[in-house]
Amino acid sequence: MLRNQDIQLLPETRTRLDLGTNGGKKFFISGAAILAVSVALVLLLSWYKGSLEQRISQIDSDLTALESKRDKKFENNLLVLDRQISLVASLLDKHVYWSTALDKVERLLQTQVQITRVELKEHSIIEMDGVAANYSTVAKQIAAFLTDSAVDDVGLRGVRATNTGVVEFTMQIKIKPESLLKNDKQK
Repeated sequence: MLRNQDIQLLPETRTRLDLGTNGGKKFFISGAAILAVSVALVLLLSWYKGSLEQRISQIDSDLTALESKRDKKFENNLLVLDRQISLVASLLDKHVYWSTALDKVERLLQTQVQITRVELKEHSIIEMDGVAANYSTVAKQIAAFLTDSAVDDVGLRGVRATNTGVVEFTMQIKIKPESLLKNDKQK
């Protein structure tokens, strides 16, 4: 016969889940914490994604509204105006300022010399007729022109003494082209 102690028909004792052995409780708590943090992170990222998508659609609709308000004809006119201004600026940069050359000639003119005719020619040449007190004044005038860095060359076309005691001369002054490109007063 069996002993009464070996067979249990009614469970009087329950077996407990022992999480405290070998750190089982710590693993369970850390796993639950990681799971909770992961779920919270997924929820936060999905909310942030929705917020970003909403901002993108708002910005996209703002851009569409802004694009519809653009005046493309006016923009094209502005582009044409910009090209024209840059063309005019380039032309002005290459413009010859004869007033600069004439101002230099005037500053270099000797006191005993009078100019009777001035002609501005191509290739930065000034041709002039004048009268001077004597031949040495004409020579001093040529030397004065040659001292200026803007003058490339001076040529005496003709010189003659008159009955009134003055010397008439015809002179050609070649100005360096780069000195005529920028107006000194604008620098």
